[in-house]
Amino acid sequence: MGFFQKVKRQVEERKYKMMLHGDRPIFTSFGDNIFASDVVQTAIKCITDELIKCHPMHIIQNNKEIIPQDSDITRVLERPNDLMTCSDFICKITYLYMTNYNVFIYPQWEYYKDPKTQTTKRKLVALFPLNPIATQFYEDESGALFVEFSFSDGSKTELLPYDYLIHWRKDFTANDYMGGNINGRANVESLLKILRLNNSLMDSLPNAIRSSYAINGVLKYGSMISMEKQKENLEKFNNLVASSESGITSVDMGGEFIPINRNIKLVDSPTLQFIDEKILRFFKVPLSILKGDFTPEQHEAFIQSTIEPLIVSIGQAFTKALFSNRASFGFGNKVVFYFDRIESMTISQKQVVIQELGGRGALTNNYMLSMFGIPPYEDGDKRYMSLNYVDVEIANQYQMSRAKAENKGGKDEQENEQ
Repeated sequence: MGFFQKVKRQVEERKYKMMLHGDRPIFTSFGDNIFASDVVQTAIKCITDELIKCHPMHIIQNNKEIIPQDSDITRVLERPNDLMTCSDFICKITYLYMTNYNVFIYPQWEYYKDPKTQTTKRKLVALFPLNPIATQFYEDESGALFVEFSFSDGSKTELLPYDYLIHWRKDFTANDYMGGNINGRANVESLLKILRLNNSLMDSLPNAIRSSYAINGVLKYGSMISMEKQKENLEKFNNLVASSESGITSVDMGGEFIPINRNIKLVDSPTLQFIDEKILRFFKVPLSILKGDFTPEQHEAFIQSTIEPLIVSIGQAFTKALFSNRASFGFGNKVVFYFDRIESMTISQKQVVIQELGGRGALTNNYMLSMFGIPPYEDGDKRYMSLNYVDVEIANQYQMSRAKAENKGGKDEQENEQ
């Protein structure tokens, strides 16, 4: 794999890391491809389309203060590698997350010596999402965990420390290391039953249509006639039917038309909608989101129930791998995927945001223009705020000084009257 540099840490003696239930931790992709379904693909796209609105950022959070960092990590998050933009990267890892229930991301570091302290430091260079067909876990004598990946082209990675990788897991429950079911695979058994039913219903529709074009009746004659005569009579009958505008025609005394009655059953639309909703419920995507005719309330519910848990989990996965415990817990370093709700708001909702935040100096003029698709102007990045607001730290001081001024003014008026 061209993405990997040699990992300096070697393992003298390695063995399979045994899981708590005793199985060997070798995980391969599942056999039944549920993701060939158009409904499943569209549901996943609804989720990826929302997540690519996120803006990943390296921050430092101390108590209530959040300080954005202009670091190598922030720059790489904005452009993860030479092949992907930020939205490409998020789309890719989200798709792998939804299909494999596990995403491994390889962070490529560049090591250098600090000229001042003479200590070895590292700088993040790139992030590469991986799509292995098999994952093997090992441990050394000290109990440290290592991972080896196998890919579809037959290549394998070197042994990589597990804590070196970003591992984003979906439904991390039954398995000790991987998301998904007990075998570390996508937990799709219940969904497969619904998809098979949906596939059977969809296959029945063309069969019903073909049946409607089959033989609909028999033209019976009371005596034996030759094959040529049968063709001649049938042709005459077809001409009579074709020339009849009312759909009613007659035959002579020598023949009798016997209709073949069929009770062709087509799947009604409520049944198809019920099946679609069953599939979408598996991915927590409402039908209104899939169709694109959702209300603001429906969209907000979709964001809160489906998108926000993903944003929280992906941020924690990146933070765990990119920062040490000391850097994370001691100094407050985090990776946060900020979701831009503004892009999903209606015009009236954006107006409310501008009224509430614009007057408080939280938004620049250019940002408020961008909310409506209006291009920025020069010097438009200034912030303006209303003088009707005051800092909470000096609110009491402001009120006391104002009260003293009013009292003083009142005393002066009384002295002048006297």
